[in-house]
Order: sequence, then structure tokens, then C-alpha cells
Amino acid sequence: MSQTALPPRTLAVALLIAVSACAPELGELRLPSDRSSTTLEVRNDRWDDLTVYLDRGGVLLKLGTVPGLSTKVLRVPEAYSSPDGGMVLKAKRPGSGVLATSVPFNLARGQRVEWIAARTSGLTGVAVR
Repeated sequence: MSQTALPPRTLAVALLIAVSACAPELGELRLPSDRSSTTLEVRNDRWDDLTVYLDRGGVLLKLGTVPGLSTKVLRVPEAYSSPDGGMVLKAKRPGSGVLATSVPFNLARGQRVEWIAARTSGLTGVAVR
């Protein structure tokens, strides 16, 4: 009795069907950082674009740019979070010094921070939720 081999194409299709049957549904695929991402909502009350930084002990960590007269949500990388405090937000215009600075605050993973980069100089408050 002789056996006939399956054509390579049929074998490949059967293998794909078997593998996809074992995979989770697309709705179930989530990275741990997606569930508890830390975000920063910045309202830029200035005319010009501002680059926003997180100051941790004198080291400026760039978070992103917020266009003038707009609000933008920036993601804070997990490695930047610190529940020990001492975090300060700073905003700069390209080619200039710091234009806005927040008061020091604590930032734990998964929290949402709201900050207004005001038109006046001096320290501004943050809301941590």
C-alpha cells in the first residue's frame, strides 16, 4: 500500500490553521505597560511650541513637544516613574532656556499628571491622579 504525500501548499495551510487556533484572540493581546501607563496631559498656554522634560535630580528626560495654544497627552516611560518624589516638569522653547517649571511632585506608575504651562513665569502646580 502506498501513501501519497500532501503537497507543500496544503501542508502550509494546515499548519497555519493549527497555529492560529491555538493563538489568543486579538482583543486579548495587551502589554503590561498598556494597562497601567503613566500619562502627562500638558496644556500649552503659550503661542510657541514647547518641549516638555521631566527633571529627575538635574537630569532632563525629554517627554515630547506640545504645540502652541493646545493640549497634548504625552506618555511617561515606566523607567521615568518614581514614587520617591523630587520630580519636576520643565518646558523649553527650542533655542531658549526654561520657560515654565512645575512644583516638585511624586509620580508612581499608572498615574495621570495634568500640567498647565502658563504664560507667566514662576512655579506652576500639577494635578496627579
